[in-house]
Amino acid sequence: MVIEFREPTQAEAEIIRDSLLYWVDNDNFLLIDEKYHFVIGDGNWKEVFITNKTTSTFVTGKKRISPYSIGLGIGEIKKNNLLLTLSGGYFISPYTDKRAIINPDAEQLFLYKRDIHCKSIISIKKGLSSEDKVLITNTSNDYLGLGKILLPISDINDPKKEDEVAIKNLIDLGWYLRKGK
Repeated sequence: MVIEFREPTQAEAEIIRDSLLYWVDNDNFLLIDEKYHFVIGDGNWKEVFITNKTTSTFVTGKKRISPYSIGLGIGEIKKNNLLLTLSGGYFISPYTDKRAIINPDAEQLFLYKRDIHCKSIISIKKGLSSEDKVLITNTSNDYLGLGKILLPISDINDPKKEDEVAIKNLIDLGWYLRKGK
């Protein structure tokens, strides 16, 4: 199926804005919105791409031009929500503080699709709670993937719970090596 690239509808633009505002504050969203241009790739599903205005204008709405991609695919719109891809997490990484920093041993395990135990978390943003999504980074602040918090933040530093899973691995950079399986 050919992917048709087009401008987001007003509803889709609101979904993109609202979903990104989960990750970044309003000032950073305005910075992103000013610097980049969002494009919808309509095919078997709705993908969201970021590109520049020139590329967007050249490709959107033109049936004779059908590239596979036009920029960086940052996510997929599903059930009125933008689900970030690995590259979407990487893209927002410099703009967000919703992250958990993990130790080197956990880094290797995480990249092999393993969940993160309490004892492996060096730091995590205050104010987050169970069910919140976070970026996972190593001690050098390198982006590793996305996770979902399973425990209250107050439990993460509890020595009695050090072996409990604190963050579920949603997707990690090792996915590329596993060929997306």
